[in-house]
Order: sequence, then C-alpha cells, then structure tokens
Amino acid sequence: MATIDLLGPKGERFDYLTMDEEDHCLLSAHLGPGILYVIDVQTNKLVQAIPGVPGITGVEYVPGLRKVYTSDWGEEKIGIVDLQTIKVVKRPARAAKPNGSTYAAPFHKVYVVNTLAKFDPGLRRIYAACSSGFTSVFQQDDADHYRKLEDFAVQKMVHSLAMDTATHRVYAPEQQENGPPVVA
Repeated sequence: MATIDLLGPKGERFDYLTMDEEDHCLLSAHLGPGILYVIDVQTNKLVQAIPGVPGITGVEYVPGLRKVYTSDWGEEKIGIVDLQTIKVVKRPARAAKPNGSTYAAPFHKVYVVNTLAKFDPGLRRIYAACSSGFTSVFQQDDADHYRKLEDFAVQKMVHSLAMDTATHRVYAPEQQENGPPVVA
C-alpha cells in the first residue's frame, strides 16, 4: 500500500478511477476542482494534472488511441483527453449529468451513462436510466453479444433504477410528472 499526494484542494471529492495499462498509469477523477490526474503506478508519482474537465466523475481509457473519455457533469459534456499532448481536445455535449463510462473494445465504442446500468441475471437484461426521458433495455444474447430491445419512455430526470431479481420488476423514481415536480 502507498499514499500518493496530489495537487488540488483538500476535502474535494474524488470519483472514478481507471487504468492505462499501456503506459502503466492510474487515471483519477477529482470531481470538485475538475481535474484529471495521471499517476505513474511504477513510481507512485503524479505525471500530470489536467484541468478543464468540470465536475469530472467518470473516466475511461481507450487502448491504442491514448485517449481518455471523461464524464463531466459540471457542464454536461464528455471530455476527450489526448494523453500524447496532455490536453482536452474535444468537449461534445451529451445528455444531462453524464457519470460513469465503459469502453467496449469489440465495438470500439465508449458508452456513457448518468448512473449505474442495472443487470437482471435471470432475464439477462441490462437497464440504463439516462435522464433523457427513456430507460434503455439491452438483451445479453451470450457473453460477447448484446442487442438493444427498446427505449422505454419514462419521465425526464429518471436517472437511477432498482431491480427485483425475483420478480424482474424495475423501479425508477420519477422527479417530474409531465414537467412539474412530483414532490414539492
């Protein structure tokens, strides 16, 4: 075990971590100040602190491209960081409050959600609430194959789910009902 001192304000929340196994670096999201840290895991030293990723929560490394995709809910954008230049090179807008992300290597795609995608092992289905007014439903055909079944309409701002694996029921809290808040 080791302690690695990082720059930035004390007491500000850290969020997701991921590995860049090609360069042996740990990538760490510092949510409060909006900084992505690149840490050499062989020396436990900070390589670079990359600002400009406001409200960074999710962080995902794409092997071969030397790029990091960040979920920056502070501006509701995705940050694309080039590790060769150590700069944010693109900031495409996305749905409300992007959070976690994952890289699907067989498809060469980064998937971003605004909370956890839930998995029902009995039905082999994944449910992702996206705050957009839809919950996406995917079917796992086998360990390497998934297909989208539908985008199920829900109220906007639904961004979390609970699932009962015994009944296969999915529960989602609605913060709005046709625009106005459900709870005042």
